[in-house]
Amino acid sequence: MRVVVELQAGRRHGRMVVLNQLYKHTAARRATFGVILLVDRRPAAADRGPTLEWSWFITTLQHRREVTLRRWRRFELRQAQAKERRHVLEGLLKALDQH
Repeated sequence: MRVVVELQAGRRHGRMVVLNQLYKHTAARRATFGVILLVDRRPAAADRGPTLEWSWFITTLQHRREVTLRRWRRFELRQAQAKERRHVLEGLLKALDQH
């Protein structure tokens, strides 16, 4: 079984509260589970403890950077395409004005 819990950003202690609630109201404390992180776009198991928090933090920052760069490149591409379309439309307007 796979369970994914996504928390809202900005809550400092929200992750621990959710984890404690899961322990309290489910059998999660008795279950063994691993944490899978995406590292270089490949899934990798993470150990529990302080290294988990650090690797999660670094992986999250890398992911956000990749997403931001991808969106920026897409934005720049759309801007370049819009300029090209504008250039073509201006040419068509000039051609129509001459008739």
